[in-house]
Amino acid sequence: NIMALGRNAGGNRSWRVELRPSRDSKSVGAAELRDGEAVSLSGGGERFFISDGVRYHHILDPRTARPALEVWAAGVIAPAGKHAGALSDIAATSLVLAEDESAAEEMLSRFGISAAFRVSADGSVWMTPEMKKRMGN
Repeated sequence: NIMALGRNAGGNRSWRVELRPSRDSKSVGAAELRDGEAVSLSGGGERFFISDGVRYHHILDPRTARPALEVWAAGVIAPAGKHAGALSDIAATSLVLAEDESAAEEMLSRFGISAAFRVSADGSVWMTPEMKKRMGN
C-alpha cells in the first residue's frame, strides 16, 4: 500500500508506481499517483501454499469460508481524501472477492473508485478504462 504525498522531481511530475502483484510476477504496469491518492494491491502473490496442484492464498471468501481461487490479485487507486489509504486496502481485497467484472464494477462504484485491475487465476488481466489511462494504455 502506497500513498502519494506531494509531487515528484521538485513538484513537476506525479509519482509513478509499478503495480506488481508479487515479487515473482510480471508487472501489470506503472500508474501515475496524484497528491493524496493511495494505491493498494491485494491477493495471493506473497502468502499462499500449493496442495495437490491447487494454489491457496490467505484471502477467504466469507460466502464460502474458503480461499478465493478465481482471482489471483487486484489493485486499486483510491481518490485523495482523509481515508484514502484504508479505502484502497479495503477495495483491493473486496475486488479479489467480486464474482465477476460486472460485480467488480458495481463494487468499485460504491467505493467511488474508477482505477482498478484484477488478475485472474489463468493470468488474464481486467482493467477499468481509468486504470488503462493511468498506465498509458
